[in-house]
Amino acid sequence: MLSDVEIKMGQFTVGRAADNSLQLDDKLVSAHHALFSIKRSELMESIFDITVEDTNSTNGVFVDGKKIKHIRLKHNDKVSIGHHSFIIYDASADSSSQTEFFIPES
Repeated sequence: MLSDVEIKMGQFTVGRAADNSLQLDDKLVSAHHALFSIKRSELMESIFDITVEDTNSTNGVFVDGKKIKHIRLKHNDKVSIGHHSFIIYDASADSSSQTEFFIPES
């Protein structure tokens, strides 16, 4: 099953705790597992920079199968947190200006 979550400019937290922007009920996910940030590019105002940071989780954040601490994301990157995978869909790559996340549910 696929779900999509639209995230706007600013920060978006992912974790098991209820105070996250996206709460995941998964024992492999830390209470405060990851932080996604979206901001306008310093180089081109019409482009957004999307980053993900592992916020000292126990089991890590993986992008395209590689464990990361902090990384800039691009269209079609696969972010894995616990049993959940997130495919980054940047609508601007399809000539629109809004960025969306498509989240397959386990």
